[in-house]
Amino acid sequence: MARRSFKIRRDKPVNFTVIAEKDGKQIPEPYQLLKQMRKENHSDVSEARIALAWRHRVKSDKDGILKLGQCVRNSGVHRELADYDFIIVLNKSAWDEFTKEQKLALLDHELCHIMPSEDKNGEHQQDDHGRKLFRTRRHDIEEFSDVVRRHGLYKKDLEKLAEIVARKTAQPLFAENLNASPTVNVQ
Repeated sequence: MARRSFKIRRDKPVNFTVIAEKDGKQIPEPYQLLKQMRKENHSDVSEARIALAWRHRVKSDKDGILKLGQCVRNSGVHRELADYDFIIVLNKSAWDEFTKEQKLALLDHELCHIMPSEDKNGEHQQDDHGRKLFRTRRHDIEEFSDVVRRHGLYKKDLEKLAEIVARKTAQPLFAENLNASPTVNVQ
């Protein structure tokens, strides 16, 4: 009989820490800014139950893209056990370097992924417990800069983005970091 060799699987280190909604009597900054952003721009998801977590030791991927955040939808049994509809995971080291405006932009981006789940009549759907349901929304635009460089604004979503950029007069939030850090990506 041939001998089999087995590879022992080692568990990966835990790279996540749940951010408590209250630290003593104080509300941590990420929750304060989340509350502000929901109030100012995301009232449609004001009833979504959202937890925040830090992701530690984040490295750029093979293409040099550093993930700043991620919106994760809880569904099924996870929703029953965790009592949250979504968890927004934030890159801890990037967050610590960001200005308040950059932090708000990141939270705004992640909140844009959350949308009310509606039935065919446009009514907000509910689960069997009477809780409102939410869904995950994709990005408006997905494209490679090389394709735009070669072919221009060849589709409507790119044209719309170009119009918005042309109207925007403020400097980009990440301008001071463009040469010092890898390409950033939020999902």
